[in-house]
Amino acid sequence: MKVALISPYSSITSLGVRLLSACLKEAGHEVKLVFAPAYPKAYARIRFKDKPYREEALASLSDLCSDCGLIGVSLMTNFFQAAVQITETLHERIQSPIIWGGIHPTVCPEQCLQHADLICVGEGEEALPELAERLANDGSAEGIHNIWSRKDGEIQRTSARPWVQNPADFPILDSFVESHYAITADRSKIVPIDEKLKVHHLMNDATSPGAPYYQTTTTRGCPRNCTYCGNSAFRLIGGAKGYCRTISTDWVMKDLHLGVEKYNPHYIIFDDECLSCRTLEDIEEFSERYRKEIGLPFRAMATPPSITEAKMECLVAAGLAQLEIGVQSASPRILELYERTWANAEKVAAAAKIVTKHKAQMTPIYDFIIDNPYETSEDTVRSAWLIRDLPRPALFQIFSLMLYPGTEIAIKAEKDGLVDEEHYKAIYQRHYMEQKPSYCNLLCSIAVRQPPRWLFRLLTSRTALFLFDRRWLEPVYWLLYKAKRTFVTARDRRRFRIHER
Repeated sequence: MKVALISPYSSITSLGVRLLSACLKEAGHEVKLVFAPAYPKAYARIRFKDKPYREEALASLSDLCSDCGLIGVSLMTNFFQAAVQITETLHERIQSPIIWGGIHPTVCPEQCLQHADLICVGEGEEALPELAERLANDGSAEGIHNIWSRKDGEIQRTSARPWVQNPADFPILDSFVESHYAITADRSKIVPIDEKLKVHHLMNDATSPGAPYYQTTTTRGCPRNCTYCGNSAFRLIGGAKGYCRTISTDWVMKDLHLGVEKYNPHYIIFDDECLSCRTLEDIEEFSERYRKEIGLPFRAMATPPSITEAKMECLVAAGLAQLEIGVQSASPRILELYERTWANAEKVAAAAKIVTKHKAQMTPIYDFIIDNPYETSEDTVRSAWLIRDLPRPALFQIFSLMLYPGTEIAIKAEKDGLVDEEHYKAIYQRHYMEQKPSYCNLLCSIAVRQPPRWLFRLLTSRTALFLFDRRWLEPVYWLLYKAKRTFVTARDRRRFRIHER
């Protein structure tokens, strides 16, 4: 059977759809893997209130999918409107069933089945090939574990499959980029990916620092259970037992060799929730082989308690160039709400001390979350001070908390009357890099510049908070944020032009 898999994610190296494509191909199906990033190249230009795609691009997509017996769309909550626009257009022109998969259909099945014919709840690497085989033999989706449908207005649910305990049993990711499709640079149509279009997408991905890269992973799931994260929603549905799994170094190296050959990257991104959570023995084996066989600089993620001297020495020797460290908050009260008391300010300081020893070889990236409805001005100011005091050189990412449906913190907020349907609709109009205009949020941005302590004490004093932490001043802060986004966009464009020369 011919199957089309459509990804609205920003990267043409997105892991989930490439693994699904590999599993379908291994089962004997023909796959058209389509990358149609719903985002322009910079976060500052993301606006969900505008339709993500032009009509001519969707017409081109319809033509491409016209001979497919099954069409899949993968989505997170941020991409809901993109998935709806794709699905409505394809339903008008093609009779084949459309299945949605990913975190959003998993946590919002009723909403998604108002648009899609089928949804995959949980992992799909085994369920999707089984569905394709059934449909190819004129069967139905009835009874396939993880596949839900709607019949006579009623949702047909099935039980969840257990988590696959050895992800290395799956084929390596589909990296045959020359057989994939993507939206053109002018976003007017879907075409086969050639070298120029491949480089365009890799260079202009919002998550990329402006150089071709390849993305893979060495783990599946997460050892932590942060209440704001999609992993907490997955755990609620499929259970915590066996959720976090390590992938063998042999599988990772095979995947990297093919990925390097096909994408010709300048660096590698490891999409693990926490690469440093692997055992020291695993990291030693991985680092040694990576250094000898791949040798490219790479970026990874870590939690503060998992950062040790021994692990850092191995990873830096292997080529670690950037390490993204989840801090999220300096407030003990908020960390307890996030179930992250294991990452308190003391743990962060200890990790920063270790990381700073390697500042000549790598740069830390510290992540913080603001705009929490449970957070007070005092909580945000604590985070601002931690941002200001962390050692440099360092980069900082300040995210706006998104109460995604199905996460533990969103469930709590619903019970406390802090969110409703209108809130979830608003999620589709915002992005987690767009901070709300407030004085305390502005302090976090100022802290990144590491102002003198005397000045920052003045800015965070009770008097300053009393005078400036006012709702009627929010238009002023909004203008400041807009000016900052304009500056960042112009700077990024300049960097892209310099690189392309």
